[in-house]
Amino acid sequence: MTDLKPHILVIDDDEILLASMRRQFVGRFNVVTAPGGQRAIDEVKAAHRRRDPFAVVVCDMRMPEMDGIQTLRHISEIAPGTISLMLTGNADQATAADAINSGHVFKFFSKPCAIHVLEEGINEAVRKYRADLAEQDLLEKTLAGSIKVLIDLISTNTPAISSHARRIREFTRQLVAHEVVPAHWQLDIAASLALIGQLSLPVELLHRHRQGLPLSEEEREQFCHAPQTARNLIANIPRLGKVAEVVYLQDRGFDGSGFPANGPLGGDIPKDARILKIIKDLAEATEMFGAPDLRAFAVLESRASHYDPELLQSVKACLEVPQAAPPKLAENEVAATPDDAAPQEPPVTASSHGHEKGPVHKISGRASPTRGLGGRRRWAIIVATAALLLAVIVTWVVYALSQPKPVVGDTKYADLIKQIDAATKGDIAQENIFGGGIKVGEGAVTVDGIPRNACIQAAWKLVKKGTLSINGIISQRITGASIAKQCQSQNNNIITWVPRPSGSERDEE
Repeated sequence: MTDLKPHILVIDDDEILLASMRRQFVGRFNVVTAPGGQRAIDEVKAAHRRRDPFAVVVCDMRMPEMDGIQTLRHISEIAPGTISLMLTGNADQATAADAINSGHVFKFFSKPCAIHVLEEGINEAVRKYRADLAEQDLLEKTLAGSIKVLIDLISTNTPAISSHARRIREFTRQLVAHEVVPAHWQLDIAASLALIGQLSLPVELLHRHRQGLPLSEEEREQFCHAPQTARNLIANIPRLGKVAEVVYLQDRGFDGSGFPANGPLGGDIPKDARILKIIKDLAEATEMFGAPDLRAFAVLESRASHYDPELLQSVKACLEVPQAAPPKLAENEVAATPDDAAPQEPPVTASSHGHEKGPVHKISGRASPTRGLGGRRRWAIIVATAALLLAVIVTWVVYALSQPKPVVGDTKYADLIKQIDAATKGDIAQENIFGGGIKVGEGAVTVDGIPRNACIQAAWKLVKKGTLSINGIISQRITGASIAKQCQSQNNNIITWVPRPSGSERDEE
């Protein structure tokens, strides 16, 4: 029988706290504890290998050797779907901002934290984890199916790039199967759509690139900007923002070379983009030699500074195959001597980022592209665009219907705002207008017990006049949807507000 209790990982260097957590949550969650960052990473890797990832991680901030933000960053690379909470005694605002702005923390709790408050936060994180899984399933069944249609059309109507695109997908899936990189749908879709920007290029240009013929400066510029075209197409699809960014940075070198010229460097490049850079160039090198063997990896190692060194070695260990032995000669055949052999000159071509030249596979015996191919290509793009638009509509409608709808008509939020304003001036009431608490500390006003609709409407006004935290999360995006998502509790939302200094307020209606 499957255990339905959520799997939770608690990380803290305080062994007494870990023992307390195990006792407090027994029967409610399946709790695993780790006394430090490295041990936690090992537990996450083990859970990933068992295909039973943690739903939620609760992590301390201040730990020896590896702090909470570093630990959660590593965990997010191994298990992107796991929801992270931070629990720490260091309650300064800078720590909270760093933790949340790092993009790896869902909520922030300060020690000491009442066990029922932490349990409620864990339950909310579990709900988010399960909602994300449902959304992933939706994307896989709708958007991924439409993307497959597009890939099939590329393969049928644009053979100049189909074999390259196929190898990129195959290499990515081999790395996932051998656990070199964690399995997540964003990388799979990015690998599938890596070359979609090349659909905008003339077919003749694609053939000349593959044949190693020289390109003009304008043509090299067109080829270099193909990832930008791909990014602009993918960014219009809901929930694919990260995929669009990975595809945009697929030619960005680890050393700062390649496109875009002003892009990130080294570890600041998203990991999926660093992986895609290696796989894309390996697929191109494989075109020369027919397999990802020693010769193909030698091409990459000749420009090793372009790649993340650890990832390059991991990819090589996983994908490299033995070099094929030369064919044996029949008894009546004589091998050519060095004097008889014709000199071999490797062809040259512009590299994927348009700055270097190297050998490329020559295509022989292939007919020149005809005008009919151009007509089929136009129809392919029309059909593919229609398929993507249909996927966008289906995904957006289902996603929109799944979002909670606020109840309108409650006007008491205006009285709550007046009460908060009065509290900043020293006029503190015994309780707020909804019966919850109200207190002032270090320039911040905190009110609790707020109904959801009043939380949404009050937050919308307050966030424009100061720094706002809703249910422990600092509001960074001033949109109705993001605020509505944070005001999840029906009757017990908590708002903490710090007004801007006098003279710097900007009331935006």
